[in-house]
Parts: sequence; C-alpha cells; structure tokens
Amino acid sequence: MSDDALKTLLMADEPTPPARDIAFTLEVMNRVARRRLIEGVVTLVLGAVAVSALLYLVMPYVTPEIARLGAPLLPAVGILAALGVIAFTWEQMKPSLRQYGIPV
Repeated sequence: MSDDALKTLLMADEPTPPARDIAFTLEVMNRVARRRLIEGVVTLVLGAVAVSALLYLVMPYVTPEIARLGAPLLPAVGILAALGVIAFTWEQMKPSLRQYGIPV
C-alpha cells in the first residue's frame, strides 16, 4: 500500500470519540456524592455539638436575665411575631396577586 493510498484511507474515516464507560462514570459520581454527604453530615454534627456545649456553658448565666426581661418584653414579642406572619403571608401571596392582574 502506498503512502497516498494510506493517507486517503485514514482521511476517509471520521474521528471517533473516545470510548466511555458509563457504569464507571456513575460509580465515581456515586462515590463523590457519598463522600460529600458524609463530609456535610460530619460538619453539621460537629457544629451542633459545639453550639450545644456553648449553650450548656452560657445558659446558667443568661437564663435569669431572660426571665427578668421576659415579662416587660412580652407585648413587643407578640407584635413582632404578628408582623412576621403578616410579612411572610404577603410574600407568599404576591405571585397569586400578580397572576390575577393585581399590581403589587
């Protein structure tokens, strides 16, 4: 076979993409997802343990002050809670109001 014939033969073939193993790719993705999940769970557990330890140390000193200030602040807490519910409801209703042509 001459060089010209070989070049013609090689140029005629379309380049083929490299072979991919879908099962291997899925297994690698699965392992990466599991590792990220475990890292996330460990981070959350360590954070919860740290916050619990901090509260365990601080709450004996803070609780009497909270109890002393609680009675005078009770009306303000109720008003703030009601305003929070109203604001949340308003935000949830906006898409429905826009859908019916009510400008908000």
